[in-house]
Amino acid sequence: MKQPHDRLLEKMRQRNQQPPPPPAKPDALQLVATAKLEKIEELWKKDSGLFLNARDTENGSGNILHVAIRLGREDVAGFLAAQAPKLVNGIKTGGHTPLYDAVHAGISAATIQTMLKSGADLKESAGEGKTLMHEAVSAGRDELLPLFVAAGMDVNARDKRGITPLIQAVKRGAVETAKTLLDLKADATAQEENGYSPLHISLWHNNQDMIDLLLDRPDVLRSLNEDKSKQDGYTPLMVAVTHNDYATVKRLVELGANLNDTDKTGKNAVALVLYNNKFETDIPQIMDYLLSKGSDIPRNIPGQIAPRYNTNRGGYDPHSGSYRPVNDNVNNTAAGNGMPSNPDYMLHKLIEEDGSIDLIRKLLDSGMEIEETNRMGATPLTVAVEKMRYKVTQLLLDYGAKTNNPDTTRSPVSIVAQQKETPKTLKMLKLLHRHGAALDGKTSGRNTSPLMHAVSANNIETCRYLLENGADAKALSTDFAEETPFIAACNKKHYALAKMLRDFGADINAKNGKGNSAMHLAAVSGDVETLKFLVGLGAKTDEKNAEGKTPLVQAFNAYNNSAEATIYLAKQNGRDFNTPDENGRTLLHMAAEAGKADFLEKVLDSKGGKNIDLDVRDYEGRTPLMLAAYAGQTAFVGKMIEKGAPLNSTDNFGRTALYFAVAATEEGAIDKLIEKGANLHILPKTDRRSFLHQAAEKARVSLTKKFVAAKLPVNRKDVNGNTPLHIAIKHGNEPVIEYLLENGADPKIADSVGFTAVDLAEQRNHYQITNLVKAYAEGKPPPKRDRYYNDGYNSRRDYW
Repeated sequence: MKQPHDRLLEKMRQRNQQPPPPPAKPDALQLVATAKLEKIEELWKKDSGLFLNARDTENGSGNILHVAIRLGREDVAGFLAAQAPKLVNGIKTGGHTPLYDAVHAGISAATIQTMLKSGADLKESAGEGKTLMHEAVSAGRDELLPLFVAAGMDVNARDKRGITPLIQAVKRGAVETAKTLLDLKADATAQEENGYSPLHISLWHNNQDMIDLLLDRPDVLRSLNEDKSKQDGYTPLMVAVTHNDYATVKRLVELGANLNDTDKTGKNAVALVLYNNKFETDIPQIMDYLLSKGSDIPRNIPGQIAPRYNTNRGGYDPHSGSYRPVNDNVNNTAAGNGMPSNPDYMLHKLIEEDGSIDLIRKLLDSGMEIEETNRMGATPLTVAVEKMRYKVTQLLLDYGAKTNNPDTTRSPVSIVAQQKETPKTLKMLKLLHRHGAALDGKTSGRNTSPLMHAVSANNIETCRYLLENGADAKALSTDFAEETPFIAACNKKHYALAKMLRDFGADINAKNGKGNSAMHLAAVSGDVETLKFLVGLGAKTDEKNAEGKTPLVQAFNAYNNSAEATIYLAKQNGRDFNTPDENGRTLLHMAAEAGKADFLEKVLDSKGGKNIDLDVRDYEGRTPLMLAAYAGQTAFVGKMIEKGAPLNSTDNFGRTALYFAVAATEEGAIDKLIEKGANLHILPKTDRRSFLHQAAEKARVSLTKKFVAAKLPVNRKDVNGNTPLHIAIKHGNEPVIEYLLENGADPKIADSVGFTAVDLAEQRNHYQITNLVKAYAEGKPPPKRDRYYNDGYNSRRDYW
């Protein structure tokens, strides 16, 4: 009898003696990639399912035929297409069949023919509705086109944009492909959704070989004038005059193109060639030719030249070959930007674009209105003057152009005057003057005279000519500046011009609309150079403006703190820094209030600075140091003390600089004065309160600490018997009260009425203050602060 462990070993031996698993099937994808066709044929006979069920896991889950095409195995692809017709219409991710892949993979026409015989679907539509014919054109597979047509495919099939294979070939510039399609009966006049035909597109691209191919066809010639684009209404001739040379335009006209067709914005071929032709050297020749053939000359041209294509929106741009929807109402406007179109004018544009003088003369002879203003308010004459076209200007003047047209926004003379001066501008100015142009006429926009423009541009000879011929040197402009030419010249430091204007009668003391003369303006900007120039001419330095301010006051108050200009004007006015005004205030007093420490230093360091009285008094006896302390001008206070200003001088009421600083609670100035040794015991005659009393009244713990540290007596009484502690309690200043008590303030002292600090606190129902003062009066520890009221004492609980 076998033991249990023997039985266990027996079962294990039996389990290990199971038959081995069957061998793995070969990998169909690997076979297609590496095996010879004979091996694949052999395996197909044994197990066709091995291939029929295989999927391309690397590229879109296609079938085995997709794999063979992707790997370029034409022999295997032909074998599989012939043996298994159902493979030819298999669809992988993206919707592409093996036939689509074969077109783009360069698979031979013979193999593709085999796929077609096996029932390949010709109705496959790729992206944007493109057929296999479109794909063959895109891939440059011209040899496949007859094959597809023979198999029943429509040579004029359209994609979602209405593009036929021929239009696509023209767009690509593939002339041989286009020939093949035309031989296969492709429609040479078909238009895509925006109405562009193959001829339109070939003209857009200036592809001469393609143009020749299309123009040799009778059907294209028959539709030459009917072939208008839906988007802009362009005929082939309109495209030609904007994108082609003279020879192409002439050929189209000779073939019967209508010269006077207009696009959707009303422009005919003459207007378009002037506005938008890329061959600038051919413009005059094309214009002459079109006019000689009887083209109309439109007076004005509504809208812009051509739509500005927004390719980001998908619309058709013949330049780049991209598309956008025809119902794009934003960009399919005449202006191309969704905005209403503004008219422009032939004559203006021709002058602006340097058109030939012969063309301009033709337009004038045709009856073109010479005084027409464009959307910018310019006449042809003002355009010619601005472009400095002397001969064109002379021609326009000979034809009767007005030099003083009231409808224009700028006079021709003003245009010349503001341009950089050259012999050419002077010649133009003299031409205009000979034809009656007003030299002092104002521009109707800014209402500025030509002389003012010339001054601003520093055109010396232009100014001289204007002044010699009657321009008013005193005229006040009526623009926002409201200034005279002399003021403008000084502001811009055009000193030679300013002298010339003075010599021609300009008032050197004239004022602008705000009552400021050139001297005032130079003082405000601290321009010492201009001030000296004006003084040299004899300008007044003490003239008051509309606000009653002299140049000296304006220089002193200037934002840039011009000490040099102030000192200069003070000397010119015979006024030193010790001379008071009607209020007894000197310039030093004003500097102190403004805190102009840099100004003070420059003045004191200047020549004569040692004679300046730093202790000078105003009508109340106040010194500059007192005013600076009251204004909190710490830097100025420090500078005055550094330069030797007396610290403890008193005014008529006995007030010191420190008193003024404390009165204004300007701690910076207080610190500076105490630091420099100010006397804390000098008090006004009518106010015997100490500085500690004042600090208690102002509830400033920081000030209280300063004066306690300075050894001021904490229990000193004022005239009413109040100590600083009394004052602090009357104003409820708990932090000050606590600090005074901590530093020796006696709560038992009574005022002149007999009230102690405790009495005052109780009278005002200050419970927490009462508790605090009582504690100190009775020699007890101070009460605890309420944990809920960290900044004061608990008024709701009595800890005692």
